[in-house]
Amino acid sequence: MDKKEAITLKNVSGGFFLAILLIFNLSHAFFTLYVIVEEIKYGWGFTTNLKIGVVLPWALELLCIPVLIIDFIYLLVFVKPRASKGLYVTNIILTILMVVQIIIFNLFIYY
Repeated sequence: MDKKEAITLKNVSGGFFLAILLIFNLSHAFFTLYVIVEEIKYGWGFTTNLKIGVVLPWALELLCIPVLIIDFIYLLVFVKPRASKGLYVTNIILTILMVVQIIIFNLFIYY
């Protein structure tokens, strides 16, 4: 694979992961903000009032796990060609944001 093909593949796959991670982040942000506001309102130590409503965010998280794994591989493989640095950095930020949302949501569900 020559350098031009690698850069094109990086742009296409980077754009795909950017769109998918953006959708997952926006759809999970509502639930994360809800549990954060609930923790502030009622204090630490009480479980959430979502009850069976946690199934939808957990389903989103389960759907997001393969995307995150493939995105980590994408981020490791395409470190060298720096043609679209903004796309690469945006993917890193969205990946970290999704992982932080998953951790915060599950932390506040149980504690």
